[in-house]
Amino acid sequence: MAALSALPDNFIPTEPGWLHFVDIADPTQPRLVRSLAIPALAVDSADGLIYVALERQVRIYDPLSGLEVGWFPTADTITGLRLTGGRAYVALNSALEIYDVTVRPAVRLGRLAGQFGAELLGRVQMELDGTTLFVAKTQGMVTVNVANPAAPMLLGQQPTARPATRALVLDGGGNAV
Repeated sequence: MAALSALPDNFIPTEPGWLHFVDIADPTQPRLVRSLAIPALAVDSADGLIYVALERQVRIYDPLSGLEVGWFPTADTITGLRLTGGRAYVALNSALEIYDVTVRPAVRLGRLAGQFGAELLGRVQMELDGTTLFVAKTQGMVTVNVANPAAPMLLGQQPTARPATRALVLDGGGNAV
């Protein structure tokens, strides 16, 4: 099952987006199973569940039933979401928050204050490499040591001359593109 976050047909600030659940068991015949009219900003998955970032909360869905099985609030507006290793890394306008999602409800482990904003209609992209979280945001990238999730530490910052960072990939050879 795949989950897709979609913008409204016509971007109107008060119009919600969509969360689509698509059966991809047969990749040659993807089939829309259900759609929910919710303002899904970003989606990710872990342990068979779908995590959906809304404005100030993350909702957790069972993709087979489409039912909400949990949620957790955040301190500010969400700009990005990444799940890996039992942790949810949630970029906010004013901070990076780290949650333990192996327990219900999810527990906030730590927070790093800073600017983690995204460009209009974009999302902050994050990749974890060992204990270093690479965060692509508006006008650049930051690296964060998350070895101790209770006390994440800013390692460095690389600004870019132009805004609108839209994607991040690590090449495995020490380069982020």
